[in-house]
Amino acid sequence: MRTLFSVIASIAIAYISATVPAATAANVEFCVSTPSELVQAIDSFDSAASGSDIVVRVQQGTYAIGNLLGQVEHTSGARAVGIQILGGYGAGCSTRQLDPANTVLDGNLLADGGLHLRMQGNANALFEGLSFTRLAAGTQSDPEGAVLELSMSPGSSETARYEVRHCRFVGNPGHRIIEMSGPQMHLVNNLVASNMLTDATDVAIALTYADHADSAAIVTNNTVAGNGLGSGLRIASGVQSGSRTSEIANNIFALHPASELLLDTFDAVHNRLRVHGNILRGSVVGYQPDASNLNLDPGFVDPLANDFSLLAGSPAINSGSQLQQFGLPMQALAGPRVIAARIDRGAFESAQGTFPDLVVTTTNDNGDNLNPLAGSLRAAIKAANAAGAPARIRFNLAGACPRVIVLGTSMIDVTGEVLIDATSQPGWLPNTRFDAFDATLCIGLDGNDTPATPWGLHVPMNATNASLEVRGIHFAGFRDAAIKIEGGRNHRIAGNRFSANAEHGASFQGVRISANSGPAFIGTYTDPSAVNLISGSASSAGISLGNGAGGSIVAGNLIGFAPDGVGPAGNNSGIVVTNSADNTIQYNSIGHHVGHGVFINGAAATGNVLQYNLIGTVQGNGNGVTIGSGAANNVIGAPLNADFGANAIVNNTFVGVQVTFSAGTGNRVLAGFFANNGGIDIDLNGLGASANQAVNPAVGPNNLQNYPVLTEAIRFAGPDPINVLSGTLHSTPNENFRIDVYAANSCDSAPGDRGRAHFILGHRMIATDAIGNATFQLTLPAFRFTVGTGMVSATATDTAGNTSEIGNCIAETTPPELLFADDFE
Repeated sequence: MRTLFSVIASIAIAYISATVPAATAANVEFCVSTPSELVQAIDSFDSAASGSDIVVRVQQGTYAIGNLLGQVEHTSGARAVGIQILGGYGAGCSTRQLDPANTVLDGNLLADGGLHLRMQGNANALFEGLSFTRLAAGTQSDPEGAVLELSMSPGSSETARYEVRHCRFVGNPGHRIIEMSGPQMHLVNNLVASNMLTDATDVAIALTYADHADSAAIVTNNTVAGNGLGSGLRIASGVQSGSRTSEIANNIFALHPASELLLDTFDAVHNRLRVHGNILRGSVVGYQPDASNLNLDPGFVDPLANDFSLLAGSPAINSGSQLQQFGLPMQALAGPRVIAARIDRGAFESAQGTFPDLVVTTTNDNGDNLNPLAGSLRAAIKAANAAGAPARIRFNLAGACPRVIVLGTSMIDVTGEVLIDATSQPGWLPNTRFDAFDATLCIGLDGNDTPATPWGLHVPMNATNASLEVRGIHFAGFRDAAIKIEGGRNHRIAGNRFSANAEHGASFQGVRISANSGPAFIGTYTDPSAVNLISGSASSAGISLGNGAGGSIVAGNLIGFAPDGVGPAGNNSGIVVTNSADNTIQYNSIGHHVGHGVFINGAAATGNVLQYNLIGTVQGNGNGVTIGSGAANNVIGAPLNADFGANAIVNNTFVGVQVTFSAGTGNRVLAGFFANNGGIDIDLNGLGASANQAVNPAVGPNNLQNYPVLTEAIRFAGPDPINVLSGTLHSTPNENFRIDVYAANSCDSAPGDRGRAHFILGHRMIATDAIGNATFQLTLPAFRFTVGTGMVSATATDTAGNTSEIGNCIAETTPPELLFADDFE
């Protein structure tokens, strides 16, 4: 998806008049059909211009490459150069069939045959549709190397993503087969099997978090089996915190004598990890899998002949988890994916289907839940509820898009495990962007703007085993919520539009998760086709999270915009969280709301995390973020010990982040980017700039945490300019405080002489003495202004997460030149 760090950085540059970044270099593209051409294309990585991508399209065939790729470590040096190596192309690369069996890289067991790329900066790497076989891993200089190794140079950007998709690794000897070290590592729909690990300490797939970067490992829909003497998968995080969630889902790990999963060096206290829907045939070290993971024979057809497809009756068939955080792949290792109602575990999809084929063939609806009209959506949902197993509803309606189902009475409740897949309707086209909504949705559900149809789809409170997934529907005209979920768990809302249609206005709310519902996943992290457009609910919220269980994810949605991603179509507020805990809100664009971009309220609203969102960047909201009514211990931006996770909170009519007089404590606001808000960037008590308290902590939101008073900021020029800042803090005695320092090109114009939190320079820790005083001097990188110097300010946050308002604003000064200091001697 788009890299929000780069978006936030570009906004910062625009507001602060900093140096304009260099133009992106043109991509270097190859269509290769011989081993020498392939080697030449990959060698170009070492010399390509910074900002370019090497795109290598590999025509179908077997490439006897021996060890031609493995004699050196390929590196772009200090240049950020991306690379894509894509198999399956026909002659001239004009057509493509995504099947790794048709594009084979054969190392013929020659020594030093692996491929190692060292990445720099924000450059991405993608390998897709290739078979790697008989590549002897390692080199003389790196005997522990892997068949495919992607590593990250120190100091590179945490926006970088390394992906291996739809590839086969079979018959390769070595200590590692795939090894990655980076911020975002994705392994999706691969076969890693029958490789020759020679020692119990070897591992087929080794993934290591990047140092001091917000990292995650995504391992989904792979078959990893029979790789010699070692383990299947190891993920090592080190001791560092991260906001991203790692996921190991719907894989098969089997026939590894050491262990299937090796997680003894994964820090699960400070990093989130979901392990679900896998077959784990052997042992797991360092983690206790839940009941969704099966320890059963996966039922391979013929592993001795390297056939790891699934026998009829395999426990992997139609049993995978429906709620993958990063979305289900569109196809299996080769061929279609999700043939029946539920995805199979592993890289292969069986044609075996055990559930009814439920097809909607008419837009008509008789409103009768006992005897619904045959071929209607109502009839399909009734049949799906009665199936006793996961059921998929697809559409095959005659006529051109859109086809709208207008309801006269409430739709029948969803009480089973139901996928309503309107992307199956002929004519549907997916959304292709994260910053706009260009999908062609062919199915509409319309409430006719009448009290008789309060909602479009509803999961009732008593439907404890229900699971609803909805894709590709345009909802309009409902007096309550278009989708109202009060029970069940693991719901998924992806690729839908909630807005006015040609006949009726938007619904009162887009999506509401409340009452007894378990977690829901609304949106996407990596798949633009799963972006939801949620707009036009002018009297209420686009998304409302009010379930006591909490735990929902709202990611990658466009909230409050017209389909172009710019024009106004605001809800009253974007996202409202009420007495719901531990929800994750990331990578959304939220604008055009007269109320709040995000509103968190209620004493049970704790542990909610807002990161990487664009809140008001195109057009502001009332407040960017508001925290009230007892809400406590929520995270806006970075964790306490890191600088990643920034939200861009700009152009809002009033305050950037307001922690109101009724809010609780521990609401941290760290490492954000704020600009052009009508009020101060962080406001405690809702009164504008408040004076420091004589006695602190005090009674009030965030304990009315005092801000640090900066007294001097000396800017030292050079290739890497620095700021040496002096100041004081009066607050809790004998306490440690995080000081976040911000740069801007002006002070806030509102009363109070406060700074603007335009760009985070970093943070440092200080400590108060026995009477609560600290005098400090901090050295941090300086912002690179185009001309001259700027202004700096700071916040203070205690170890409980209480963040202060933005402190006083002072100008950077330059040190006096020490001329003639010794009387010409």
